[in-house]
Amino acid sequence: MSFASEDKELLPKSVKPLHYVIELAPDLTTFLTGGTIIIELEVLEHTSEISINANQIKVSHVELKRDDESPSLKPTNTRYLLRIFKKTFLLEPSNSW
Repeated sequence: MSFASEDKELLPKSVKPLHYVIELAPDLTTFLTGGTIIIELEVLEHTSEISINANQIKVSHVELKRDDESPSLKPTNTRYLLRIFKKTFLLEPSNSW
């Protein structure tokens, strides 16, 4: 059985996730869950945007760090595409990876 779909949207191939660290903090009073997600990425091609799957996730803070000691990067803009549940973080051209 194949689950492939003709209208399936895939994330760009320029960045590949390697490892996820997920910490959840459920609130049983409000029935909301907060938390932190850290994604270790490998940048395969020069890019000025990074996309993640984000179905029903509200992102409140994004910070991009490199392996070396260079300063963190913060996206200049965020685009949320509801139809495909994808969140894209745009970087300044001078800070693209």
